[in-house]
Amino acid sequence: MAVAIRHCGWLALALVPALWAAQPRDPFQPPAVSCPGTGASPERWRLTGIIGQADRRMGWVITPEKRWLRLQLRQEVLNGCWQVTHIGVQTLRLQAVVTDALCPPTAGDVTLVLGSNKEAI
Repeated sequence: MAVAIRHCGWLALALVPALWAAQPRDPFQPPAVSCPGTGASPERWRLTGIIGQADRRMGWVITPEKRWLRLQLRQEVLNGCWQVTHIGVQTLRLQAVVTDALCPPTAGDVTLVLGSNKEAI
């Protein structure tokens, strides 16, 4: 029993400096929230194609970084901040997802239209 107390005592002494180093939080201030960057948006993506039938369509987009993505309905992109909500014959709509109630929501929907924004690949 004395050995167990001795080991616990050393453990407590080892943790004391870590407890002293921690800064106390002001209980009258809201906790610090780390919101994901609001700069990530699919607004500059280019819709290059849509394949499939009405009940199971997929859209192909290319990002400004020249990365190809195959998107399907209800798929989340950009670290879960956006979700594919509609894939039509010539359009693909993404909606911002509220990930945390304390973070400001990202603005609205982004609709990509097939054949618009024709830039060189």
